[in-house]
Amino acid sequence: MESKRDFFRNIDNYILMNNSIMRRDYAKPSKLNPVAVAPTIFRSKFNFTDIHFGSLAEFDGYVCEPGHMDYQQVYNESKWNTYGRVNWDPKPGEWPTIEKLIKHLYGKSDVESDQVEELYDYHTIMVKNPKQKQQARVLYSHVQGTSKSALALLEELMFQDNYCKIRNGEMESDFNSVWVNSILMHMDEPEFNNPKKMSRLIRDLVTSPVMNLRKMKTDYEKVGFYAKLLFTTNDSNFMPFEKSDRRYWIREILPFAKSDDDKDFEDKMRKEVQHYIHFLLHRELKYPAKANKTFWLPDSIIKTAGFKKLVKDNESPLHTTVVGIIERYFLDHPLVSNVSFRLKDMRELVAEEQRVRLKDIGELEVVLVLRENLELRQPEKNSRPRKGDRILGAEIDKKSGKWWTASRIGFDCELGENDVFTRVGTY
Repeated sequence: MESKRDFFRNIDNYILMNNSIMRRDYAKPSKLNPVAVAPTIFRSKFNFTDIHFGSLAEFDGYVCEPGHMDYQQVYNESKWNTYGRVNWDPKPGEWPTIEKLIKHLYGKSDVESDQVEELYDYHTIMVKNPKQKQQARVLYSHVQGTSKSALALLEELMFQDNYCKIRNGEMESDFNSVWVNSILMHMDEPEFNNPKKMSRLIRDLVTSPVMNLRKMKTDYEKVGFYAKLLFTTNDSNFMPFEKSDRRYWIREILPFAKSDDDKDFEDKMRKEVQHYIHFLLHRELKYPAKANKTFWLPDSIIKTAGFKKLVKDNESPLHTTVVGIIERYFLDHPLVSNVSFRLKDMRELVAEEQRVRLKDIGELEVVLVLRENLELRQPEKNSRPRKGDRILGAEIDKKSGKWWTASRIGFDCELGENDVFTRVGTY
Protein backbone atom coordinates (compact mmCIF):
# COMPACT_ATOMS: atom_id res chain seq x y z
CA MET A 1 0.00 0.00 0.00
CA GLU A 2 1.23 3.47 -0.87
CA SER A 3 2.50 5.41 2.14
CA LYS A 4 0.58 8.52 3.17
CA ARG A 5 3.53 10.73 2.20
CA ASP A 6 3.72 9.20 -1.30
CA PHE A 7 -0.08 9.27 -1.61
CA PHE A 8 -0.22 13.02 -0.91
CA ARG A 9 2.51 13.68 -3.45
CA ASN A 10 0.96 11.62 -6.25
CA ILE A 11 -0.73 14.01 -8.69
CA ASP A 12 -3.07 11.20 -9.82
CA ASN A 13 -4.84 11.51 -6.45
CA TYR A 14 -6.00 15.07 -7.16
CA ILE A 15 -8.81 16.52 -9.28
CA LEU A 16 -10.19 20.00 -9.95
CA MET A 17 -13.80 20.36 -8.84
CA ASN A 18 -15.33 23.72 -9.83
CA ASN A 19 -11.91 25.39 -9.50
CA SER A 20 -11.27 23.78 -6.09
CA ILE A 21 -8.43 21.30 -5.70
CA MET A 22 -9.77 18.08 -4.18
CA ARG A 23 -7.75 15.06 -3.05
CA ARG A 24 -8.76 11.45 -2.72
CA ASP A 25 -9.15 10.25 0.86
CA TYR A 26 -6.15 8.23 1.94
CA ALA A 27 -8.23 5.79 4.00
CA LYS A 28 -10.89 5.49 1.27
CA PRO A 29 -9.24 6.24 -2.09
CA SER A 30 -12.51 5.89 -4.02
CA LYS A 31 -13.82 8.89 -2.05
CA LEU A 32 -12.74 12.51 -2.07
CA ASN A 33 -11.62 14.20 1.11
CA PRO A 34 -14.42 16.69 1.95
CA VAL A 35 -11.96 19.58 2.51
CA ALA A 36 -10.40 21.30 -0.52
CA VAL A 37 -6.61 21.65 -0.70
CA ALA A 38 -5.47 25.26 -0.61
CA PRO A 39 -3.47 26.28 -3.75
CA THR A 40 -0.56 27.45 -1.56
CA ILE A 41 -0.40 24.06 0.20
CA PHE A 42 -0.71 22.30 -3.18
CA ARG A 43 2.42 24.10 -4.41
CA SER A 44 4.56 24.77 -1.35
CA LYS A 45 4.05 21.66 0.75
CA PHE A 46 3.62 19.04 -1.98
CA ASN A 47 5.91 20.72 -4.53
CA PHE A 48 3.40 20.69 -7.40
CA THR A 49 3.89 23.16 -10.25
CA ASP A 50 1.62 25.02 -12.67
CA ILE A 51 2.16 22.14 -15.08
CA HIS A 52 0.78 19.72 -12.49
CA PHE A 53 -2.16 22.05 -11.85
CA GLY A 54 -2.91 22.24 -15.57
CA SER A 55 -2.94 18.44 -15.83
CA LEU A 56 -5.70 17.95 -13.23
CA ALA A 57 -8.88 16.27 -14.44
CA GLU A 58 -11.71 18.81 -14.32
CA PHE A 59 -15.23 18.22 -12.99
CA ASP A 60 -18.25 20.49 -12.63
CA GLY A 61 -20.24 18.62 -10.01
CA TYR A 62 -21.05 15.43 -8.16
CA VAL A 63 -23.42 12.54 -8.79
CA CYS A 64 -24.20 9.43 -6.80
CA GLU A 65 -24.45 6.54 -9.26
CA PRO A 66 -24.16 3.21 -7.45
CA GLY A 67 -23.00 0.33 -9.57
CA HIS A 68 -21.33 -2.87 -8.49
CA MET A 69 -20.86 -4.77 -11.73
CA ASP A 70 -20.62 -1.75 -14.08
CA TYR A 71 -19.03 0.94 -11.91
CA GLN A 72 -18.05 4.34 -13.38
CA GLN A 73 -15.89 6.73 -11.33
CA VAL A 74 -16.41 9.48 -13.92
CA TYR A 75 -20.02 9.98 -14.98
CA ASN A 76 -21.03 11.73 -18.22
CA GLU A 77 -17.43 12.91 -18.59
CA SER A 78 -17.94 15.85 -16.22
CA LYS A 79 -19.33 14.51 -12.92
CA TRP A 80 -17.43 12.85 -10.10
CA ASN A 81 -19.23 9.75 -8.85
CA THR A 82 -19.36 9.91 -5.06
CA TYR A 83 -20.31 6.23 -4.84
CA GLY A 84 -17.25 4.12 -4.06
CA ARG A 85 -15.98 1.20 -6.12
CA VAL A 86 -16.44 -2.23 -4.49
CA ASN A 87 -13.57 -4.67 -4.81
CA TRP A 88 -15.47 -7.92 -5.23
CA ASP A 89 -14.19 -11.30 -6.33
CA PRO A 90 -17.35 -13.44 -6.21
CA LYS A 91 -16.62 -17.16 -6.34
CA PRO A 92 -18.43 -20.37 -5.39
CA GLY A 93 -17.91 -21.61 -1.88
CA GLU A 94 -19.47 -22.22 1.51
CA TRP A 95 -20.43 -19.42 3.89
CA PRO A 96 -21.58 -21.19 7.10
CA THR A 97 -20.76 -18.32 9.47
CA ILE A 98 -22.80 -15.79 7.48
CA GLU A 99 -25.64 -18.28 7.09
CA LYS A 100 -25.67 -18.93 10.83
CA LEU A 101 -25.89 -15.20 11.56
CA ILE A 102 -28.70 -14.58 9.07
CA LYS A 103 -30.73 -17.56 10.31
CA HIS A 104 -30.32 -16.32 13.88
CA LEU A 105 -31.55 -12.81 12.98
CA TYR A 106 -34.17 -13.65 10.34
CA GLY A 107 -35.01 -17.30 10.93
CA LYS A 108 -37.91 -18.66 12.94
CA SER A 109 -37.65 -17.99 16.68
CA ASP A 110 -39.90 -17.99 19.73
CA VAL A 111 -41.04 -14.46 18.84
CA GLU A 112 -40.72 -14.12 15.05
CA SER A 113 -41.51 -16.14 11.91
CA ASP A 114 -38.97 -17.26 9.30
CA GLN A 115 -37.91 -14.43 6.96
CA VAL A 116 -34.52 -15.69 5.80
CA GLU A 117 -35.45 -15.71 2.11
CA GLU A 118 -36.80 -12.18 2.43
CA LEU A 119 -33.43 -11.01 3.79
CA TYR A 120 -31.65 -12.80 0.95
CA ASP A 121 -33.94 -10.95 -1.47
CA TYR A 122 -33.14 -7.67 0.30
CA HIS A 123 -29.41 -8.28 -0.12
CA THR A 124 -29.81 -9.53 -3.71
CA ILE A 125 -31.57 -6.31 -4.70
CA MET A 126 -28.89 -4.23 -2.96
CA VAL A 127 -26.23 -6.08 -4.98
CA LYS A 128 -27.96 -6.18 -8.38
CA ASN A 129 -30.13 -3.08 -8.28
CA PRO A 130 -28.70 -0.73 -5.65
CA LYS A 131 -30.93 2.19 -6.69
CA GLN A 132 -34.09 0.30 -5.69
CA LYS A 133 -35.77 1.69 -2.58
CA GLN A 134 -36.16 -0.75 0.29
CA GLN A 135 -37.76 -0.70 3.72
CA ALA A 136 -35.68 0.56 6.64
CA ARG A 137 -34.74 -2.33 8.91
CA VAL A 138 -34.83 -2.25 12.70
CA LEU A 139 -33.29 -5.05 14.77
CA TYR A 140 -34.57 -4.71 18.32
CA SER A 141 -33.87 -6.57 21.54
CA HIS A 142 -34.19 -5.62 25.17
CA VAL A 143 -31.05 -7.57 26.16
CA GLN A 144 -27.41 -7.68 25.10
CA GLY A 145 -25.69 -10.52 23.27
CA THR A 146 -28.04 -10.84 20.29
CA SER A 147 -25.48 -10.12 17.52
CA LYS A 148 -27.69 -7.42 15.98
CA SER A 149 -24.71 -5.25 15.05
CA ALA A 150 -23.05 -8.22 13.33
CA LEU A 151 -25.46 -7.71 10.41
CA ALA A 152 -24.05 -4.19 9.97
CA LEU A 153 -20.55 -5.68 10.00
CA LEU A 154 -21.52 -8.18 7.30
CA GLU A 155 -22.99 -5.42 5.14
CA GLU A 156 -19.93 -3.24 5.65
CA LEU A 157 -17.83 -6.14 4.37
CA MET A 158 -20.19 -6.41 1.38
CA PHE A 159 -20.46 -2.75 0.41
CA GLN A 160 -17.16 -1.49 1.80
CA ASP A 161 -16.71 2.30 1.59
CA ASN A 162 -20.41 2.72 0.79
CA TYR A 163 -21.36 1.68 4.33
CA CYS A 164 -21.62 4.50 6.86
CA LYS A 165 -22.14 4.27 10.60
CA ILE A 166 -24.02 7.38 11.70
CA ARG A 167 -23.81 9.07 15.08
CA ASN A 168 -26.79 10.93 16.47
CA GLY A 169 -25.26 14.34 15.86
CA GLU A 170 -24.44 13.54 12.24
CA MET A 171 -28.05 12.65 11.51
CA GLU A 172 -29.30 15.82 13.18
CA SER A 173 -26.64 18.07 11.61
CA ASP A 174 -27.39 20.54 8.80
CA PHE A 175 -24.57 18.95 6.78
CA ASN A 176 -25.04 15.49 5.30
CA SER A 177 -21.96 14.83 3.17
CA VAL A 178 -20.93 12.13 5.69
CA TRP A 179 -23.85 9.85 4.77
CA VAL A 180 -25.77 11.13 1.74
CA ASN A 181 -23.69 9.09 -0.75
CA SER A 182 -23.91 5.77 1.10
CA ILE A 183 -25.77 2.61 0.13
CA LEU A 184 -26.17 1.68 3.80
CA MET A 185 -26.68 3.97 6.79
CA HIS A 186 -26.34 2.23 10.14
CA MET A 187 -27.36 3.71 13.47
CA ASP A 188 -26.51 1.73 16.60
CA GLU A 189 -28.46 2.63 19.75
CA PRO A 190 -29.83 5.91 18.33
CA GLU A 191 -30.90 8.56 20.81
CA PHE A 192 -32.38 11.70 19.28
CA ASN A 193 -32.87 15.08 20.94
CA ASN A 194 -36.15 15.46 19.06
CA PRO A 195 -37.46 11.95 18.24
CA LYS A 196 -40.62 13.21 16.54
CA LYS A 197 -38.67 15.53 14.23
CA MET A 198 -36.16 12.78 13.42
CA SER A 199 -39.00 10.36 12.71
CA ARG A 200 -40.26 12.69 9.97
CA LEU A 201 -36.76 13.03 8.51
CA ILE A 202 -36.15 9.27 8.52
CA ARG A 203 -39.53 8.54 6.90
CA ASP A 204 -38.48 10.90 4.11
CA LEU A 205 -35.04 9.29 3.79
CA VAL A 206 -36.56 5.84 3.25
CA THR A 207 -38.50 6.91 0.15
CA SER A 208 -36.81 10.05 -1.23
CA PRO A 209 -35.09 9.54 -4.64
CA VAL A 210 -32.86 12.64 -4.34
CA MET A 211 -31.26 14.65 -1.57
CA ASN A 212 -29.48 17.97 -1.35
CA LEU A 213 -25.77 17.30 -0.84
CA ARG A 214 -24.85 19.85 1.82
CA LYS A 215 -21.21 20.52 2.64
CA MET A 216 -19.74 23.13 4.92
CA LYS A 217 -18.95 26.46 3.20
CA THR A 218 -20.52 25.37 -0.11
CA ASP A 219 -23.89 25.68 -1.79
CA TYR A 220 -25.99 22.53 -1.87
CA GLU A 221 -26.54 20.47 -5.00
CA LYS A 222 -28.97 17.67 -5.71
CA VAL A 223 -27.66 14.09 -5.95
CA GLY A 224 -29.37 10.74 -6.20
CA PHE A 225 -30.07 9.21 -2.81
CA TYR A 226 -30.14 5.43 -2.56
CA ALA A 227 -29.21 4.61 1.04
CA LYS A 228 -30.92 1.80 2.94
CA LEU A 229 -31.30 2.36 6.69
CA LEU A 230 -30.43 -0.12 9.43
CA PHE A 231 -31.12 0.52 13.12
CA THR A 232 -29.85 -1.76 15.89
CA THR A 233 -31.23 -0.93 19.31
CA ASN A 234 -32.09 -2.16 22.78
CA ASP A 235 -34.63 0.64 23.23
CA SER A 236 -38.11 0.29 21.78
CA ASN A 237 -38.96 4.00 22.04
CA PHE A 238 -36.01 5.75 20.37
CA MET A 239 -38.49 7.29 17.92
CA PRO A 240 -42.24 6.97 17.27
CA PHE A 241 -43.59 4.28 14.93
CA GLU A 242 -47.12 4.34 13.55
CA LYS A 243 -49.29 1.33 12.86
CA SER A 244 -50.05 2.51 9.32
CA ASP A 245 -46.42 3.12 8.31
CA ARG A 246 -45.10 0.53 5.85
CA ARG A 247 -41.55 1.88 5.72
CA TYR A 248 -40.10 -0.18 8.58
CA TRP A 249 -39.20 -3.87 8.72
CA ILE A 250 -38.75 -4.54 12.43
CA ARG A 251 -37.70 -7.79 14.05
CA GLU A 252 -37.22 -8.65 17.71
CA ILE A 253 -33.99 -10.58 18.19
CA LEU A 254 -33.32 -13.15 20.90
CA PRO A 255 -29.86 -13.71 22.46
CA PHE A 256 -27.31 -15.96 20.79
CA ALA A 257 -26.70 -19.15 22.75
CA LYS A 258 -23.47 -18.91 24.71
CA SER A 259 -22.38 -22.18 23.16
CA ASP A 260 -22.43 -20.43 19.75
CA ASP A 261 -19.96 -17.73 20.82
CA ASP A 262 -17.11 -17.57 18.30
CA LYS A 263 -14.13 -15.26 18.82
CA ASP A 264 -13.15 -15.63 15.15
CA PHE A 265 -16.62 -14.69 13.94
CA GLU A 266 -15.53 -11.51 12.11
CA ASP A 267 -12.52 -13.11 10.42
CA LYS A 268 -14.65 -16.01 9.21
CA MET A 269 -17.26 -13.67 7.74
CA ARG A 270 -14.52 -11.67 6.02
CA LYS A 271 -13.28 -14.84 4.30
CA GLU A 272 -16.80 -15.96 3.36
CA VAL A 273 -18.24 -12.70 2.01
CA GLN A 274 -17.18 -13.28 -1.62
CA HIS A 275 -18.90 -16.68 -1.52
CA TYR A 276 -22.05 -15.05 -0.13
CA ILE A 277 -22.03 -12.41 -2.89
CA HIS A 278 -21.65 -15.20 -5.47
CA PHE A 279 -24.69 -16.90 -3.93
CA LEU A 280 -26.72 -13.68 -4.17
CA LEU A 281 -25.73 -13.13 -7.80
CA HIS A 282 -26.91 -16.60 -8.84
CA ARG A 283 -29.96 -17.31 -6.66
CA GLU A 284 -33.58 -16.99 -7.75
CA LEU A 285 -35.53 -14.30 -5.96
CA LYS A 286 -38.42 -15.33 -3.76
CA TYR A 287 -40.15 -12.16 -5.00
CA PRO A 288 -39.04 -11.88 -8.65
CA ALA A 289 -41.14 -8.77 -9.37
CA LYS A 290 -41.37 -5.38 -7.69
CA ALA A 291 -44.21 -5.33 -5.16
CA ASN A 292 -45.29 -1.71 -5.64
CA LYS A 293 -44.08 1.59 -7.01
CA THR A 294 -41.92 2.24 -3.94
CA PHE A 295 -40.53 -1.02 -2.56
CA TRP A 296 -39.41 -4.31 -4.07
CA LEU A 297 -40.50 -6.50 -1.15
CA PRO A 298 -44.21 -6.64 -0.28
CA ASP A 299 -45.75 -4.85 2.69
CA SER A 300 -46.50 -8.26 4.24
CA ILE A 301 -42.87 -8.60 5.38
CA ILE A 302 -43.32 -5.85 8.00
CA LYS A 303 -46.08 -7.71 9.83
CA THR A 304 -43.80 -8.93 12.59
CA ALA A 305 -43.98 -9.21 16.34
CA GLY A 306 -41.24 -6.61 16.61
CA PHE A 307 -43.25 -4.12 14.56
CA LYS A 308 -46.30 -4.56 16.78
CA LYS A 309 -44.20 -4.20 19.92
CA LEU A 310 -42.47 -0.99 18.84
CA VAL A 311 -45.73 0.54 17.66
CA LYS A 312 -47.31 -0.32 21.01
CA ASP A 313 -44.36 1.00 23.02
CA ASN A 314 -44.47 4.32 21.17
CA GLU A 315 -48.16 5.03 21.57
CA SER A 316 -48.89 8.41 23.13
CA PRO A 317 -50.94 8.61 26.36
CA LEU A 318 -53.78 10.10 24.27
CA HIS A 319 -53.66 7.17 21.84
CA THR A 320 -53.67 4.66 24.72
CA THR A 321 -56.64 6.40 26.36
CA VAL A 322 -58.71 6.50 23.15
CA VAL A 323 -58.03 2.83 22.41
CA GLY A 324 -58.87 1.91 26.01
CA ILE A 325 -62.24 3.72 25.82
CA ILE A 326 -63.25 1.93 22.61
CA GLU A 327 -62.00 -1.48 23.68
CA ARG A 328 -63.72 -1.21 27.05
CA TYR A 329 -67.01 -0.47 25.30
CA PHE A 330 -66.69 -3.56 23.11
CA LEU A 331 -65.75 -5.72 26.11
CA ASP A 332 -68.81 -4.44 27.98
CA HIS A 333 -71.00 -5.10 24.91
CA PRO A 334 -69.76 -8.44 23.48
CA LEU A 335 -72.50 -8.67 20.83
CA VAL A 336 -71.89 -5.21 19.35
CA SER A 337 -69.63 -4.97 16.30
CA ASN A 338 -69.62 -1.19 15.65
CA VAL A 339 -69.92 1.93 17.76
CA SER A 340 -70.26 5.57 16.67
CA PHE A 341 -69.23 8.81 18.34
CA ARG A 342 -68.62 12.46 17.67
CA LEU A 343 -65.30 14.21 18.23
CA LYS A 344 -66.70 16.20 21.13
CA ASP A 345 -67.99 13.04 22.79
CA MET A 346 -64.59 11.36 22.52
CA ARG A 347 -62.82 14.44 23.88
CA GLU A 348 -65.16 14.50 26.87
CA LEU A 349 -64.51 10.81 27.56
CA VAL A 350 -60.74 11.31 27.28
CA ALA A 351 -60.84 14.34 29.61
CA GLU A 352 -62.83 12.33 32.14
CA GLU A 353 -60.45 9.38 31.84
CA GLN A 354 -57.32 11.51 32.21
CA ARG A 355 -58.92 13.78 34.82
CA VAL A 356 -58.14 16.98 32.96
CA ARG A 357 -60.19 19.87 31.59
CA LEU A 358 -61.90 19.45 28.24
CA LYS A 359 -59.93 22.37 26.77
CA ASP A 360 -56.69 20.47 27.51
CA ILE A 361 -57.69 17.77 24.99
CA GLY A 362 -56.94 19.25 21.57
CA GLU A 363 -59.33 18.51 18.72
CA LEU A 364 -56.53 18.06 16.16
CA GLU A 365 -54.60 15.67 18.40
CA VAL A 366 -57.66 13.45 18.82
CA VAL A 367 -58.42 13.57 15.09
CA LEU A 368 -54.85 12.46 14.30
CA VAL A 369 -55.12 9.51 16.69
CA LEU A 370 -58.43 8.44 15.16
CA ARG A 371 -57.44 8.98 11.54
CA GLU A 372 -53.71 8.20 11.44
CA ASN A 373 -53.16 5.73 14.28
CA LEU A 374 -56.48 3.89 14.33
CA GLU A 375 -57.11 4.37 10.60
CA LEU A 376 -60.75 5.34 11.10
CA ARG A 377 -62.54 7.18 8.32
CA GLN A 378 -62.91 10.87 9.08
CA PRO A 379 -66.51 12.06 8.53
CA GLU A 380 -66.89 15.05 6.20
CA LYS A 381 -70.58 15.95 6.67
CA ASN A 382 -73.05 16.15 9.50
CA SER A 383 -75.39 13.18 9.76
CA ARG A 384 -77.76 11.45 12.14
CA PRO A 385 -77.22 7.92 13.43
CA ARG A 386 -79.69 5.34 12.17
CA LYS A 387 -82.09 3.74 14.55
CA GLY A 388 -80.34 0.90 16.33
CA ASP A 389 -76.83 2.30 15.93
CA ARG A 390 -74.71 2.04 19.05
CA ILE A 391 -73.52 5.39 20.40
CA LEU A 392 -70.48 6.06 22.56
CA GLY A 393 -70.74 8.85 25.09
CA ALA A 394 -73.64 10.75 23.51
CA GLU A 395 -76.91 11.66 25.17
CA ILE A 396 -80.13 10.68 23.37
CA ASP A 397 -81.07 14.25 22.48
CA LYS A 398 -77.68 14.97 20.86
CA LYS A 399 -78.04 13.16 17.59
CA SER A 400 -76.65 15.50 14.89
CA GLY A 401 -72.97 15.89 14.12
CA LYS A 402 -70.01 14.33 12.29
CA TRP A 403 -70.04 10.73 13.39
CA TRP A 404 -66.97 8.52 13.52
CA THR A 405 -67.46 4.75 13.54
CA ALA A 406 -65.12 2.19 15.14
CA SER A 407 -65.36 -1.48 14.32
CA ARG A 408 -64.58 -4.27 16.78
CA ILE A 409 -62.20 -5.67 14.15
CA GLY A 410 -58.76 -4.17 14.72
CA PHE A 411 -59.10 -3.92 18.49
CA ASP A 412 -58.11 -6.54 21.05
CA CYS A 413 -61.69 -7.63 21.56
CA GLU A 414 -62.79 -9.35 18.33
CA LEU A 415 -65.89 -11.52 18.35
CA GLY A 416 -65.15 -15.21 18.75
CA GLU A 417 -65.98 -17.52 15.86
CA ASN A 418 -69.07 -18.83 17.73
CA ASP A 419 -70.39 -15.40 18.76
CA VAL A 420 -73.48 -14.04 17.03
CA PHE A 421 -73.99 -10.31 16.57
CA THR A 422 -77.46 -8.93 17.24
CA ARG A 423 -78.08 -5.22 16.61
CA VAL A 424 -79.73 -3.65 19.62
CA GLY A 425 -81.44 -0.29 19.17
CA THR A 426 -80.22 2.58 21.30
CA TYR A 427 -83.15 4.86 20.69
